[in-house]
Amino acid sequence: MKSQPSFHPTLRVCTLLYCCLLLIFLFTTYFIPFPTDAGYVGLSSDALDIGDRPFYIDSSSLKLSHIFSFGNRLLKPSPLYPFILSLFTSVASLFGQSTASRLWNLLAISSSAICLILAMRLLYLSSLQAVNLQTARFSVILFAISPYTYFYTISGGITSYMILGAAMMMYSISALSDNSINSSLRLKGGLSFMASSVYLSLLRPSGCIFVISMSFLSLLWFCNILPSSFKYSRLRFYIPVFFFAATFALIQVYNSLTYIDISLNMFSNEPGTFLGFPRQDLRNILLYCTSCNNIPNIILLSFWKLMDFLIGISDLRDSFLGEKHSSVLPFIFRVASGLFYLAPFNLALCLSVLLYRRSLLLNPLIIPAISAIIAVSPSLIGVAMSRYYVMVYIVFFPMISSLIAFLAPHCSAVRFPEFSSKQ
Repeated sequence: MKSQPSFHPTLRVCTLLYCCLLLIFLFTTYFIPFPTDAGYVGLSSDALDIGDRPFYIDSSSLKLSHIFSFGNRLLKPSPLYPFILSLFTSVASLFGQSTASRLWNLLAISSSAICLILAMRLLYLSSLQAVNLQTARFSVILFAISPYTYFYTISGGITSYMILGAAMMMYSISALSDNSINSSLRLKGGLSFMASSVYLSLLRPSGCIFVISMSFLSLLWFCNILPSSFKYSRLRFYIPVFFFAATFALIQVYNSLTYIDISLNMFSNEPGTFLGFPRQDLRNILLYCTSCNNIPNIILLSFWKLMDFLIGISDLRDSFLGEKHSSVLPFIFRVASGLFYLAPFNLALCLSVLLYRRSLLLNPLIIPAISAIIAVSPSLIGVAMSRYYVMVYIVFFPMISSLIAFLAPHCSAVRFPEFSSKQ
């Protein structure tokens, strides 16, 4: 896209659809909370399942917990999300309410809803800027009908904030790649890139990984794709932007080393089963044999990790905490969402990569796509869960939407446009 876009009616319709469905969910959960594997979500939840709630909120005192004890080691979460929760707590306390109140839940859910509405708009702008109108339309439609959009809204957790951060980075890189004479969009993209980097780095360690990957890959991509006629002038602007982003993220990684170390250890020893087979038994068999340099078992271990990763991010894994609840709804809804939305989503993503493998490398959206894969790659060490994938999956919507536009009847063929040197 070469000019500033006006918002298409599709975006307004999808935003309205999202708001209407969200109001229905809020009304329903005001009376009946929706069960999850670890608690409940919705307005009437006694302890809103924001994801790792005990890490942020003490279950006995209902107060925010800024330090979490793990054995003889103390863990501190990244600062931004606890700060956001403290704002909700402060507002609720003005009305004599705690973190277990409907008011607190409403504040958390409303904030998540704002994040996802903004993310939807940024998704539209990024797709329009980097591809075309058809792709932008299909992208917001796919996002608006995703069950994960609504589940993570009424959970009020950190996932919605991560989705917004990934969308901000995707918009930033699409703006930075603008090749028109007017540099105002590139300036906006640079400022957005730095702001998004600070935001994601302060949110959680996986956000730092995403930012570092984005910074390195962006610099590499621009060094290879920019025409020599104006490469130097552009890089003089890009390099400080990427250097600031990567440096800030690395500092936050250093501050979170204890958290990362303990998380990886817990992650690599996650209990439960892999499609009915005990995970610990698989580890004992395969890891013991791989330590003996048994090549077939090394292959089997790698194959198991890959299968576990693909099944996990498609939400078709076993349920780890379901035995603690009498309700089977969380398991049924999770598997149904994975089977009918996330698994086809991932399959379409693979097909779009195959179809656009040449032109995709010349499109700036390849940068957040690879960065998202790197950000979720630690799941290969332990257990893959869709929650960590959904945090960044918004960057894949333009690819899948281009495939849909290509296959849809009465739609002209869509290709990812290559970066042009024309001024």
